[in-house]
Amino acid sequence: MSGERLLVLAPFPPRLDAPHGAAKAIASVLVPLAERRPVAVVYLRREDDAAADEMLLARCEIVEEVRVCARQRGLRRARRNAAVAGGLVAGRPAWVAECGASAFAERAAQIARSWRPDIVQAELPVMSEYALRVPPPCIRILVEHDPPTAAELSITAPRLLAPPLRRLDARAWRLYERGSLPRFDAVVVFTERDREVVSLLGARRVETIPLAAEVAAAPTDPLGSGPPTILFFGSFRHAPNVDAAARLIERIFPRVRERVPEAQLEIVGERPPAKLAARAGPGVAIRGFVPDIESQLQRAAVVAAPVTGGGGMRMKILQTLANGKALVASPLALQGLDLQAGREAVVAHSDADFVDALCILLRDPGRRLELARAAGAWAGTRGWGAVAASYERLYDELARPGQRGTCA
Repeated sequence: MSGERLLVLAPFPPRLDAPHGAAKAIASVLVPLAERRPVAVVYLRREDDAAADEMLLARCEIVEEVRVCARQRGLRRARRNAAVAGGLVAGRPAWVAECGASAFAERAAQIARSWRPDIVQAELPVMSEYALRVPPPCIRILVEHDPPTAAELSITAPRLLAPPLRRLDARAWRLYERGSLPRFDAVVVFTERDREVVSLLGARRVETIPLAAEVAAAPTDPLGSGPPTILFFGSFRHAPNVDAAARLIERIFPRVRERVPEAQLEIVGERPPAKLAARAGPGVAIRGFVPDIESQLQRAAVVAAPVTGGGGMRMKILQTLANGKALVASPLALQGLDLQAGREAVVAHSDADFVDALCILLRDPGRRLELARAAGAWAGTRGWGAVAASYERLYDELARPGQRGTCA
């Protein structure tokens, strides 16, 4: 085990079975990292979140949560909303304000003083201000899960803010990231597209470390079971997932059902907004959060991902490939993955492309099996241990004399 100590700051509990991709990705890389070096994790936890993964509790030296206050109502909520709006005008994003827990800042600072980390790693830009309070010579790293659309990840903004304030929130994120990114020794992204975006925001060193796809211990049925079912899954905290699900329901699936009348569509994910949930109907099921997405994958004939917004690398795509399921996805959904179009996944650009591809796969079990086997084989070469090793190399490089700048 390397001697350098790693302190990780996260805006939600890292879990291998988390309902959204960022929390799952954080946990997946921290588990092997904790086998290689001392790791401490401090994270925010809301009232409806599960605690950090037990595997992290067993492997990390420190895992601590800071509770976020319960949702406020009435006058207290109105005052808080007014404070958030005022912060937006001053260039402070809504999610940053929502995560502005003094208890979190105090606990992170206490651990930094007593545990003396060599590296502090902020997961997502919302944790930047806490990481930047840890003074040099500690190495400071930011992991950008979805640049430059951090506002789309906001837990608060889509529900709290009126459209004019959402525009202010997007502006505040740009100012916030331009002010914080250059102060990190390195920024980690998942794709080359994200590297270009983050470089434009002023980051001094950008490292591309793609996410992994761990093959399931018990692969799912590559053909699916029951009626021919199309599955879409993802957290609806993330605005692009709401848009993709609505696109499937409104524009793609009705045309699929004209050609394959027995087809079914399942939409799965935590916190579906009311407007999306209301679109359930004949052949369309809105499941909300399910604790075991593998059971949904087991039944599905094909997974669809008509994503048109957001950045980063999508855990739902990696999970689909790792479970050996036929996949139809937009080019953006496959960003950063060295897949062969038509071999490990079908790439669809337009609504018509999605309709054609889905109808072919629903009717052709042999083609589904072919895609599923190729997807599983691709995923089998990309494990989280290799991702952890890439982080290790970055840590080692930054620790060498002359490899870091002076962060203010």
